[in-house]
Amino acid sequence: MTVKDSIIDPETCNIAFIDEGGSDDSHDLMIPYWEAEIAGFPPARLPEKLQDTFKTMDALVKEIASQAQAAICTHRLGTLGGKPLYGAELVAALYDLKIPALLVTQYSDIDKHTSIRKWKDKVPVVLHPREFSSEDVQQYLEECAMEIQGHPPEHRVPYRVLLYVHNVEGTGEETVVDMQVGRWDHYQLVRLPLSLIPERFHADTKRGTWFFAHVNIKAKYQEDLYFREFELTTEPEDGGDEILVYCEEVHPHQEELSTSTTS
Repeated sequence: MTVKDSIIDPETCNIAFIDEGGSDDSHDLMIPYWEAEIAGFPPARLPEKLQDTFKTMDALVKEIASQAQAAICTHRLGTLGGKPLYGAELVAALYDLKIPALLVTQYSDIDKHTSIRKWKDKVPVVLHPREFSSEDVQQYLEECAMEIQGHPPEHRVPYRVLLYVHNVEGTGEETVVDMQVGRWDHYQLVRLPLSLIPERFHADTKRGTWFFAHVNIKAKYQEDLYFREFELTTEPEDGGDEILVYCEEVHPHQEELSTSTTS
């Protein structure tokens, strides 16, 4: 569903709530869906136990698309087809279908570096349940719809910048990489899952490795940064000072934003 003129109309926008809140093995708090209903959005709820009804992500996404014009998901949704089902992945799949969706989770502080970061480029809005209110739900869905139509807010615009790997380590089942991000806060490292980097670069990903990547460097907080389009590169000839300077704008709808590049 494409939202024309970036307008979300509560009277005609059915919302699918995906939270697994009623299941015995639920991992995340139930979405306060009544807040959306108070705002005037009619619900299009799916079966409570997703894993008993759907076997694949594609089947689940198709069902949502057939019933709703928007969605609100928690993040830790249990399993689907024997694999962990994450709300961030589901929101990203809906993003590809031009269906605006919000991620509402109590695990944002824990999962922001890994299972949320993995799909963050297609997850415009992440909220804690206490931030989800009837006064704001339409505004958040509007923000998602605008980005889907190619008009992201400034803090979501990607730039091609340099990244420097400071550390690689295993944390449980997930290997993570700590990066310095060019043209962002060079005093703060950003953690992301190794799986976000193309597998062909994994053997070369170690302390001292340099990459180019597309990153939304105008984000204020590190949990809002996303990464995509990784390219392995060599150490800059200036010994690293270029990481503070190099920046190439890559979003066609934001031509008015100023950028600087090195020769």
